[in-house]
Amino acid sequence: RGNPGGNGIQTAMLLAGGNIGPQGVVDVVESYDGSSWTEIADLNVGKEYQPTNGTQTAALTFGGNTPPGTRSALNESWNGTSWTETADLNSARSQLSGSGTQTAALAFAGELPTVTGITEQFDGSSWTEVGDMSTVRVQSSPASAGTTTASLCFGGNPLRFTWLMPWFVYRLLPRNLRVRLRFAMQMFLDK
Repeated sequence: RGNPGGNGIQTAMLLAGGNIGPQGVVDVVESYDGSSWTEIADLNVGKEYQPTNGTQTAALTFGGNTPPGTRSALNESWNGTSWTETADLNSARSQLSGSGTQTAALAFAGELPTVTGITEQFDGSSWTEVGDMSTVRVQSSPASAGTTTASLCFGGNPLRFTWLMPWFVYRLLPRNLRVRLRFAMQMFLDK
């Protein structure tokens, strides 16, 4: 499955949502115990491109895309048994990054549809916008870690080519063509 949210450690993790080819965006959640995967309680809403913070028994997943490619502000909390919707993000966005725990999290960057550096902090009950990132970016969530007071995000993509073609069309292109297109657009933008 592509573009799920994931969290945990090598022997205890969750994989939430994602996209399964022709089936599309799913709400499936699986738990890993170090040797095998088990499907557990589904998300309330299927989504992809969302961060999932916390642990295998206390997690938070927020933002992302919901069918048919709508950016989401939805925030769901996992208590080890079920998912419950909690306070939504202030800015609906996908391909954002996140760090922290179920009750103290950061949501940063993403796509609004324009690329953004917005940063929001979750205190367990609500989201508040705090210091934005100095470089806007998307697709950096696998490279983020930390707490609300000491977080690190690196990598990602500072550009989005939605002005050239809609993202859902771009995603359908073969990977080698997408790489060439990004390279050509970067050369154009650098001039």
